[in-house]
Amino acid sequence: MEAQIKNGTTSLYWESQQVYVDLAQLLIEHGADAAAQSKDGMTPLHQVSLQGYMDMTWLLIENSANAAAQNMHRVTPLHQASEGIFEVVGHEHLAAAGDEREDATTFLYPGFRGSLVDVAWVLIEHGTDVAAKSKDGMTPLHWASFIGHVDVVRLLIEHGASAEAQCKVRSTPLHAASFVGHVDVAQLLIEHSTNVAAQCDLGFTPLHVASFGGHVDVAWLLIEHGANVAAQTKGGETLLHGASCGGHVVVVHLLIEQATNAAAQSKDGMPPLHWASERSHVDLAQCLIEHSANMAAQSSDGTTLLHWASDGGVVGMVRLLIQHGADVAAKSKDRMTPLHWPSLRGHVDIVRLLIEHSANTAAQSKDGMTPLHAASLRGHVDVARLLIEHGADTAAQSNDGTTPLHWASEGGHVDVSRLLINHGADMAAPSNDGMTPQHRASLRGHADLAQLLIEHGANTAAIMPQI
Repeated sequence: MEAQIKNGTTSLYWESQQVYVDLAQLLIEHGADAAAQSKDGMTPLHQVSLQGYMDMTWLLIENSANAAAQNMHRVTPLHQASEGIFEVVGHEHLAAAGDEREDATTFLYPGFRGSLVDVAWVLIEHGTDVAAKSKDGMTPLHWASFIGHVDVVRLLIEHGASAEAQCKVRSTPLHAASFVGHVDVAQLLIEHSTNVAAQCDLGFTPLHVASFGGHVDVAWLLIEHGANVAAQTKGGETLLHGASCGGHVVVVHLLIEQATNAAAQSKDGMPPLHWASERSHVDLAQCLIEHSANMAAQSSDGTTLLHWASDGGVVGMVRLLIQHGADVAAKSKDRMTPLHWPSLRGHVDIVRLLIEHSANTAAQSKDGMTPLHAASLRGHVDVARLLIEHGADTAAQSNDGTTPLHWASEGGHVDVSRLLINHGADMAAPSNDGMTPQHRASLRGHADLAQLLIEHGANTAAIMPQI
């Protein structure tokens, strides 16, 4: 039986791989162009660089492949080597010299896979520009930093790549490494004078993106090297906003230890606790509350923490806010209460909890919508039943004269309509435009609902107004 090396591959495996290079050599000897580009500008050298094939890289370069070639996105083979994915290419990709696929990619494919750093070195030695930028302004160093190829990062820097390079949105390689959490790459970039306070177009620093991603090791590294813990984006978001949005409790604790303001509000009026409430990060919200988060904060549209938590549907989040004084009767600028939102979403347990804490089931929004209108619109029969049991008026009219039954009829919600009828809803009630619930059901083609209304005595002779 053939011996296997440590990783389980046999010598036959490697010999088989060597055949690819032999075939590539044969193709070149019979006229295949080592510098050929596909319709998107990709060359064979792009492909082998991405996959880390050392012997094929040498073969192509020795046969006049252009190490500085750019595809349609201005990506060079060095960009590809910096990204490196080590894909295995199958036998079906080999064909006779000159054959092309539909996308005009010629068949020159790799053999032995080598070290990405070795491939990158070969490309650099043969003229690839380490500072080359793709259409989005990304350099090979950006790509290597994002993927986490620390040896390639080191090689690029040794050959003059700038750790300060910015892409079109002004992100640096340190932004890339921080976003993904590559602490070893971040350390290397910082050692080469990377600006830890660099801001992209939107004002995000490397510490912002590390916080958003929950990468506590990178965050701590950046703080140790002078990153500003009070930094804000152009929208006014702090580091705590990012960490809270992602639900990263450990990062939040780290930032609070660095005296980051838990009550800071972004330009739209949202504190970090808003993000935690919206995304139902209960433990994180508890931490922020314990560190003086502003419970009364309202965003620019007047919504409160309790509005967002109620919309999220997590009972524990809503209960936590109520326990710390959140106002169940708070109204946004459109006069929506926290009870409107879960009624619209169908969060029956949230509706029950809010009612238990004296939420007003008759509250009307700016356009006159009650929570029962909201539940009827979406067909949430359990929510509608609970609201009615606690005093919601089935005859309530919005500003345009529509009742919950109008809304349920237009949506085709038979169960909710039946519930409303059984609790006294007026089937003949016209809205301001003269439309009855039956008119709305018929107009929308809800035959089963129209039948229900007729069975309960709806006037079939009622004339539909002109619309």
